Amino acid sequence: MQQMESEFAGQFIHVDTHVSGDLWTSGTTSELTARGSRYGVGGIPDVWFDGTLRSTGAGSCASAASTYRSRINSLINTSGGVTPIDLSVELVVTGNQATITGTAELVDNVSLPALQMTLFLVEDPVVDCCDAHGGDTYHSISRGIRSSAISPTFGGGTVQAQQTWTVDPNWISGNLYAVGVVENVSAPRTIHQSAQFRNFLSIEFDQAIASAPNGNGVIEVPGSITNGNEAADLFDLSTSGDEAWTYEFQLAGDPNWYTTSTISLAAGESHDVIFRISTDGTVTKANAYLNAAAQNSVFSTSGALRIFNGSPAILLVDADGNGAYEDPFENAIPALGYLHDLYEAASGQGPSAVAMTGYDVVIWETGYVVSPMAASIGEGVESYLNSRSLLLSIHGLPLLSVEHSGSPCPSRRRQLRRRHEGRAGDRSVRRPDLGRHVLHPGVADLSLGPHGHGQPDRICCHRLPEPER
Repeated sequence: MQQMESEFAGQFIHVDTHVSGDLWTSGTTSELTARGSRYGVGGIPDVWFDGTLRSTGAGSCASAASTYRSRINSLINTSGGVTPIDLSVELVVTGNQATITGTAELVDNVSLPALQMTLFLVEDPVVDCCDAHGGDTYHSISRGIRSSAISPTFGGGTVQAQQTWTVDPNWISGNLYAVGVVENVSAPRTIHQSAQFRNFLSIEFDQAIASAPNGNGVIEVPGSITNGNEAADLFDLSTSGDEAWTYEFQLAGDPNWYTTSTISLAAGESHDVIFRISTDGTVTKANAYLNAAAQNSVFSTSGALRIFNGSPAILLVDADGNGAYEDPFENAIPALGYLHDLYEAASGQGPSAVAMTGYDVVIWETGYVVSPMAASIGEGVESYLNSRSLLLSIHGLPLLSVEHSGSPCPSRRRQLRRRHEGRAGDRSVRRPDLGRHVLHPGVADLSLGPHGHGQPDRICCHRLPEPER
């Protein structure tokens, strides 16, 4: 589809809507399912051009491109490349709210059946292992799809539709864009016009997760603001968040800290920034935002940082297939007063290195599933191991990695086999802020002691003391 967009630049827009799998469950599932049902999606890929010409399945990329090219040329030749509908869309992202506004006008005196404007909230790129070819990067992925009935009349001016979505923490707000179509409500499901709004203004942080494990902490995360659009502009910067904490930022070259400020960026220019959050004692997960809005255009964006406060940032990877071996962790972690995220992984899959960045602890629970780990996921695990601890739980045992100091194992120990046989890396640096006792009381606490580069680590078990809270 990227090839078609290149070949038919300015005449072709595509959106990928998944109706099953990770990219479905991480979207607004009911909306994605409804779109699939509208077209009776069967085989994969199931491609509809202008809502009327269909292509199902693909023998190869080359054969699919040939089929798609034929369909697109047929539609252009039939319509002459013109349409009676004008359409524009605009996306505004503020904090965790993404609002798309579509504006349509009937510019020819023609009679059309009942119409609806359908607005798509789309993310590009999306990293999620793995596609049919072993890759982990997807493009133009639908996150939300909503339709509103419209009744434009010739000479009657414009009509609008607007939809607002809450941005999921797993989405990258800087990668979101808007697509809109004006289409028939019923069969034939002709799409009369489409438009998209891509915003290349972005705020990106070095990590999406951070923690103040003991609460009442100060978190500083570096990042950058980039004006990827085609014109220079002045951008008003501000901060916001879910909690009544102090949110500040510092611009490179300026020692002061601000809650609001204005920065000038040329087209393509980036400026480094540090985002600082001062928390209180509340044990919670909350979002913090650095916002940017252009003064001379419609572009705006927000960079999001999710904070674990009063708890280490814990990621529980549920990779046991259809088992329920994650339950001991799901019950024990909150019972001990800690917070965690849950990642549901398909067989052999799991979070990427980027997705794990910022978590203090990752619990990789596999139950009784024995499955080779995808190469890119294994590389992500290795990258995480180079600086942090990780447990690959065996047979559903409720074990959890903790930080170590490189000291010998306690005399009371038994050897457990690790699933991961890759390079251990140097993990001898201790981070004292990490909570150590995040386990079901009375079960094993796992410590990793390095044997040296390239060799599997010792694994030592001992009874847990009471949580230090």
